[in-house]
Amino acid sequence: MNHYKAPLEEHKFEKLVKNYGYNIISSSKHYQIVDSNNDFLMEFAISHKKQGKREVKPIYTKLFLNKIKQTKE
Repeated sequence: MNHYKAPLEEHKFEKLVKNYGYNIISSSKHYQIVDSNNDFLMEFAISHKKQGKREVKPIYTKLFLNKIKQTKE
């Protein structure tokens, strides 16, 4: 399993999520990852500094991959 220690750009995280068959939907302040039946998997935030890239913190990437691993067990 990959160990992410640096933030992932938003589009790369989105690609990772879609590769596992999940979708990202926007909620009021955060984003949610749901499966094809719209069943909730987890919530995450996107950090964006002024004039900076929109990134997902490494903890959310790690949490997502751990949840995927748990659902396959």
